Amino acid sequence: AASGMSDLSHLAVSTLLATGVRASGLLSLDLENLRVHDGRLIATVTLKGGEPHDLPLPDSAADVIDRIRGERTTGPLLLGPHGRWSYDALHETVVKAGVQAGLSIRVTPHVLRATWATIALSAGVSPAYVQSVMGHKNITTTLKYDRRRDDLQRRAQAMDAVAAAIAAA
Repeated sequence: AASGMSDLSHLAVSTLLATGVRASGLLSLDLENLRVHDGRLIATVTLKGGEPHDLPLPDSAADVIDRIRGERTTGPLLLGPHGRWSYDALHETVVKAGVQAGLSIRVTPHVLRATWATIALSAGVSPAYVQSVMGHKNITTTLKYDRRRDDLQRRAQAMDAVAAAIAAA
């Protein structure tokens, strides 16, 4: 749904979903915080508490960033007609993308962050790594984002793994 919106909206929504970055980190991102490393576009974002964090951006982001920045080399990445995007502008864009996608829940920037964490954990990414990417000081905070708690297939796989380990012992 976001790909049918403006380049700026598409970049904002797809980056939130693909990286798990906080809205504040994306909104504070300046063009000077972008660099290419090993052929990959990297953004240095500021985590909660002021700590810098290198964030690999989706490959699709590079083309969109080239289009939206034009000749600019400095200043806000998300720059609208009235200056740097506000949280309200980002929130409105994400909600609109969710509505256009026909989703039954109200999608917000934080929902996209939680969705990223759930998808990462479902894909087998270690909780410790998800914690690092999300900038959480405590693993308990990260695990609160895990929306798979009622996943019976995951529970069955865990039970089978334990049973196999017991049988092999």
